[in-house]
Amino acid sequence: MGQECHWLSCLNQFDDLANKPIHTVHASLLYGINLIGTRNKQMEHESKGCDCESCTWIRDAQKLSLEFSNSFAWTFSTDHTTNA
Repeated sequence: MGQECHWLSCLNQFDDLANKPIHTVHASLLYGINLIGTRNKQMEHESKGCDCESCTWIRDAQKLSLEFSNSFAWTFSTDHTTNA
């Protein structure tokens, strides 16, 4: 099974999404960002300033990933300091 097929197969499992840990969902998002970005590069697609669906999805997904990372880091530092 190719990378694209594997990722698309995972996307079809939304019913179980609520039962997955948030870091697993985030890892899947990162995988998708890398997959779509790689496909764009293979097609020699210039994404800088592009408004196509693929490029817009990547930018939106990157923003979501950054928000998650910032939230997770804040939560970890808060939990870490209260346990000290």
